[in-house]
Amino acid sequence: MNPCDSHTSCHNSAMLQNAFFHAIKIKSQLWREESGSNVVEFALVLPVFSVMLLGLIELAMFMFASSLVEGSMREATRFGITGQLGTAPSRAESILNVVEDHTAGMIDMSKASIDMVVYPSFGEAGQGEKLTDETTAAACNDTFVDGQCFVDSNGNGVYDGSATDVGPGQSNEIVLYTFDYDWPLITGSAVENLLKIFKSDAQFFSDGTIPISVSVAVRNEPF
Repeated sequence: MNPCDSHTSCHNSAMLQNAFFHAIKIKSQLWREESGSNVVEFALVLPVFSVMLLGLIELAMFMFASSLVEGSMREATRFGITGQLGTAPSRAESILNVVEDHTAGMIDMSKASIDMVVYPSFGEAGQGEKLTDETTAAACNDTFVDGQCFVDSNGNGVYDGSATDVGPGQSNEIVLYTFDYDWPLITGSAVENLLKIFKSDAQFFSDGTIPISVSVAVRNEPF
């Protein structure tokens, strides 16, 4: 028995069969197609790679700046202990100039602070409440007692510390030099925002800076 009722029906059946197998072939080709996978993978990896790259750049810049500051403070204290005036109007200003000269222009000295505080011994250096270099009650941001401004940490209105004076000190006195600077991130808060994508509650650099702080205690030479 002829499976086809007519020549036309056999022709139509063959066309449908060919179309079916052609559709299966196209589907198989699409299923195996991987030419766009590289683009998708790159899009997924790019944010992570960008964070890592920016983080490495920031870290390198910060470490380099910190190294310069440490070296400049060593040079500044070597100059300070001699009692020399230098080319500036005061010893303190000359010491600041030494720091600026040895930081290769990477530190904005207008935003940096250098405290020089005199202590009776090395063991007491940095202990207790901090004296400030203001000399009048009107200029004090904290507390003024006995002609000296100080940071009243415990709020008792009395100076509780061992520092005896501020400034580069006199002959044979022990001076604690403290340098503080907020290093600005070259990408601002971009790194922080990218990192928060992966940890939403993270607190990295809330103001777009990293603090640099260096302290050196020395004894002045006889002069």
